Formats: sequence, C-alpha cells, structure tokens
Amino acid sequence: MATLSPSEIAFQRSHIGDDRRTGITVSNVICYTLAVVAVLLRVFSRRLAQVEHRADDWWIWGALFLFTVYIAAYQVLVHFGLGRHVVLVTNTKGFVVTSIFGATAYNLTMLAIKLSIVYFYRRIFPQRWFKHALIGTGAIVVGTALAQVPLDIVPCMPIASQWDRNVKGKCIDLGAAILGIAISNIITDVILLTLPMPLLWNLKVSPSRRRLLLSLFLLGGCACIVSLVRVFFVQQAEGADSTWNYVNTAELSTVELGVGISSACLPTCRPLYNHCFRGGGARSKAYGHSSRAIRMADITRGWYGNREALGSGGDEGGLHTASAARDGGGGRILVTKEFASESVGSR
Repeated sequence: MATLSPSEIAFQRSHIGDDRRTGITVSNVICYTLAVVAVLLRVFSRRLAQVEHRADDWWIWGALFLFTVYIAAYQVLVHFGLGRHVVLVTNTKGFVVTSIFGATAYNLTMLAIKLSIVYFYRRIFPQRWFKHALIGTGAIVVGTALAQVPLDIVPCMPIASQWDRNVKGKCIDLGAAILGIAISNIITDVILLTLPMPLLWNLKVSPSRRRLLLSLFLLGGCACIVSLVRVFFVQQAEGADSTWNYVNTAELSTVELGVGISSACLPTCRPLYNHCFRGGGARSKAYGHSSRAIRMADITRGWYGNREALGSGGDEGGLHTASAARDGGGGRILVTKEFASESVGSR
C-alpha cells in the first residue's frame, strides 16, 4: 500500500465515519444468490430434458465454486477494512494476501464461465468452421487468463514489499494491469456473444422462437455492459486510499461474475420454461411424438454423433435429419439433437 501524506491522513481522519461495507456485503449476497439459483435451475432443466451433465455443466460448477472463493475473500477484505478509509487498516499483510486470493479467484471464475460457454457452443453447433472458431476463441480466453494470474499473485517483487514499508520493491502499474484485464475480458465477451448469432439468425423456425433463442443468448450482453462500466471505475480506483477507492470496482466485479454465471445458464433453461409456462407436454407436442422418443442413447452418443437440421418444412416442430437437409433442405442450419431437445422446445 502507498504511503499517505500528512494531508491525506488528516482528510481521512476527518471522515473517519465513512463506511461503504454494507453495500459490498449486499452486492455479494444478491449476486451470489443469483448465481446459485441460476446453476440450480440449469441442473433442473437438464433433468427435465433427460440430458446428462457434460463439460459445459462441469465448468459452470467450477465457476460457481471459484465464485464462492471470491465472495469469501471479499467478505474477509471487508473485515480487514475494504469499504473504509485506508488509514483504519491495521492488518496490512492480511489485506494484501486476501486481495491476491480475491483477484486470482476473479480471473479463474471468469475463465471457467467462458470455457463453459465455449463447450456449450461446441456441444450444440456441429459446423466445422464454428468448431475451429471456438478453438481459437478458447485459446485466447485461456491464454489471457493464465497471463493474468502472475500479475495477481506478484504485482510487486519482493511480495513482502506490499505490506512491509521497510522492504523496498518494484511494482507494476496495478491500475494499468487491471484495465488491461478488463479490456481483454470485454473483447472475449464480445466474441463469445456474437459468434453464434449468424447460426441462430438463420434457423428456419418461427419468428417468436427465433426471438426467444436470440434473447437467451444475447442476455450475455449484460455481462459485457457491466464490464464496460467496470473499466470506467477501474481508472478511478487508483490512489493512496485504495480500500475506499476500490469499492465500486469490487462491487462491479461481483456483479460481473454473478451475471456471467447466470447468463451462461439461461440458454440451457428452455425445458424448464416449457415445463412451467407451457405445460409438461409442450415438448412432446412440438415434436409430434412422445417426449420419450428422443432417448438418452440417442442424445448422448457423442459430441456430434447425432445431428438434426432445423427447418420450416412439413413437420410441426421444424426438425429434420441431417440426411434430409442434404437431400434438398437448403438453407437449414445443422444442430445437434441436444440443442433441439434442450433449447428449441416448442413454439
């Protein structure tokens, strides 16, 4: 932490009653509850769709676990003085070490959320070009996340110089590092948000169903908006009074992760929507047969072993086999049966 000047000490002592800890705790509770509910709804939807857990589900569970670590770290930071002026911090080492845990948990949570989205896209869209695009996007996501972890752990060398004023060290520009991390997150957010849009837009389904699907996927844009706002506050977080100046950034980071987990779960919750608002039989009516007609053996035979094309042809649900699409179903978009089962549902 930076050394305070006499005028800064005097100012902070004159505002000794300033306290923003309640806001941090409230945002932590709300966003964590939102994330937990979203993951539980995702699990329930998988059960309704009779689809087993796949890689994207396990990654979102990992994200929730890391988000739990993040929330715990920031509640400990509140105990150490986050939300009050830095002059009141008595355990500088505890604050710095906990900050390292929190920042690392933030980056790893963001990584897990984005990998869950990448694996979800990979599972439902079998196009070769899309698979290659996902590999490139995943490499960027993993590379940027791994590059950020050392910056979180050792922003100063030696590390003890962050809490011991008798130890001289060299530090990176933490504000610039946080800004760079935020910008990289926004870039990958935009890529993941826009990548499936051409495929979804060209699905040969009813306009209402297309709007619903696009809305579910575009909800990820909420996380992009939060990330953009966070960039603005990151630039204001610099200064000697770090425990006070960083509050807005900390709260927005919590919102960003909570919204990110929720947005990653929503596209998988269509079966639950059908069950609650259209009746348990909506899915079977849409396909013109019993919901048992698509068995687990058919759904889970492989990543892309079973494929169907969505079209506006004769069958009520707009579902066609891949061979039918090749035999004259021009303009149809190939998807996996899991996507048809989980996301399309009824009209």
